[in-house]
Amino acid sequence: MTRLCLGRLSITIDLNAELFLAGLDASLVRDTDDAPQGKDYDALRALAADQLAQKFTNQWPDFEKALDGLADDRPLSFQLDAIEVEDNPAVTLPRSSKIQISAPLEPSDANVRFGWNAALGPLVIRQQSQTEKLENLYTAYLEPGADQRSNQKTRRHRPAGFNDHAGLCQNWVCSYCAKGS
Repeated sequence: MTRLCLGRLSITIDLNAELFLAGLDASLVRDTDDAPQGKDYDALRALAADQLAQKFTNQWPDFEKALDGLADDRPLSFQLDAIEVEDNPAVTLPRSSKIQISAPLEPSDANVRFGWNAALGPLVIRQQSQTEKLENLYTAYLEPGADQRSNQKTRRHRPAGFNDHAGLCQNWVCSYCAKGS
């Protein structure tokens, strides 16, 4: 989903909201059944989609604190625009939640960087654009706690569309890698 807008960065994140809400450290947990917060995680997994969405919305301020966004050297302030939680017919399987967040950009912003706290786990970033060629778009797998500044690919490769279009809102799709069990 790509959306162009003047002066805004738009990010769609696909994540396992239950991991965050249960307080699990996705960089360490391999099996949620073995984690001290396993029962909390299971209780969250049993919630209806709308209930889980409301819990996440209520905890948004804590999630936002775990985000690291910079436009040039200026910290970005993200807002939660939407959350969509898939129905969970089988609580033994992980379910996906998609959040849409955004932050304002200044016309002079030339570089945007994004990452998050290591406890949220690894991060896959895929920049999307309707106007840029695929080979010019940024894609990266970031280890827990890393952002583009610490990613070798970013230092060597600054594709058009990633840094050149600060006036356009580039929609990044960020996939939460740790799905839990």
